Amino acid sequence: MIVKYIETKISSVTKKLGFSTNSAAKLYIRRFIDAVFTTIVLLFFAIIAFYIFLQGCKMMWEVYQLTTVGKYYTRYNPQIAAMINELLYGELFFLSIYYVVLTFLTCLIICTILQVFSITRFFYEPMGMFRKTLFFGIPIAYLIALMNTPAYDLVSINQYFCIAIFPTLMIFHHCFTNTTRFIPEIKDLFLFIKKQFLTKDEEI
Repeated sequence: MIVKYIETKISSVTKKLGFSTNSAAKLYIRRFIDAVFTTIVLLFFAIIAFYIFLQGCKMMWEVYQLTTVGKYYTRYNPQIAAMINELLYGELFFLSIYYVVLTFLTCLIICTILQVFSITRFFYEPMGMFRKTLFFGIPIAYLIALMNTPAYDLVSINQYFCIAIFPTLMIFHHCFTNTTRFIPEIKDLFLFIKKQFLTKDEEI
């Protein structure tokens, strides 16, 4: 049904622009392939940038532990210090891949749902970048942090949020943009289905 809807949309656009259906379909496929390629490149650079970010956090954490305040903090907050050590002294490259891929999949699912139910068009698109980050980017980052916090430990969720916010800010807007371009709203699907039934009734 969705494929047929896309074909109908392509056909209607071609009539307005004066293109053939075949050339418009090729244009749509080319744009979709370009979006996939752009996404792959974005994820690659996000992984590299996040890895560098984690390496920087590791260096700052090592320096912080040598200070008087740092020694006091690790002594009286052993659970949080152990969690930070577990994160920063593990395989940071694989941790980067994990968080970037998880962030991308989470954003893609959320953005698809919001697009299908027209929430993106009414609430996300009219906003400036700051409000988009405030009302969509940060909540998504907190959701990812919650997904990774052991046993939903609210004490350490802020530490996981500090990690999740970096890849989220790099990826979430890209997901919103591309779901808007390629995913139809449920309203349009209902109108298309209704039109198909009306057409069949007229034929009968």
